[in-house]
Amino acid sequence: MKRIKNNKVWQSICLLLMITCTILAFNFTFHFSGIKTLTDYIKLFRFDVLLSAILGGFCLYFYRQFYFQKQAKSNWLRFLAILFALFLIIGYSFEAKGNASLIFGSWFNFGISIIVFIGYYLFFNWLLNSAYNYLASKKLSPKKRKNKVMTFILEKHPFIMPFIIILICWLPYIISFYPGIFSPDPSFQVQQFFGIKTKYSDYSIPLDPKVTITNHHPVAHTFLLGGLAYLGQALGSFNLGIFIY
Repeated sequence: MKRIKNNKVWQSICLLLMITCTILAFNFTFHFSGIKTLTDYIKLFRFDVLLSAILGGFCLYFYRQFYFQKQAKSNWLRFLAILFALFLIIGYSFEAKGNASLIFGSWFNFGISIIVFIGYYLFFNWLLNSAYNYLASKKLSPKKRKNKVMTFILEKHPFIMPFIIILICWLPYIISFYPGIFSPDPSFQVQQFFGIKTKYSDYSIPLDPKVTITNHHPVAHTFLLGGLAYLGQALGSFNLGIFIY
């Protein structure tokens, strides 16, 4: 009996620490360079009382169920939760400083980052696993009477029929705006393909002065767009090539 009580006490302590880490993670500013005084430490937190209260109650209820009861937990989702937490911490540092100094700038920074990482990980691990378990519990049973039209469209002809339906829906736009609508960027790409110098030619130093294509736009896309325009021109109409694209 004493052992059970001790286990409950230990679980309560762990739960409190987990909730605290999560609240800290969602309230931390990450701007903790140049800490010298107590005021600087206080500035680390932008504590939103309402957010913290709601988040604390939320975690108290769901963390207890998820982490201290036998619920299915996926290792792949744990890994994904780790990635999400890392992306947030590293992203904040690069957003603020342009580097990882808010994480590795000092032992204090690194320690705070570990606490925030744990908080984010606990939350994302619960969130991803709970969503997955909920969806997995929903058994989708087929209806006794299948809709013949939907069966014909989606099961017997899963590609061509949706393609035709989408094409019909877009026909008013295709006809109205023949051969197509171009923003300035693809217009420049077509010019580059045909060897016409554009403003983007001055954005880089070409290896060959005769080359007008730059990687300001994806080169493969420039060749696709320009190639189809060239094909249309060979067939007698530049507009036909743009329409094919």
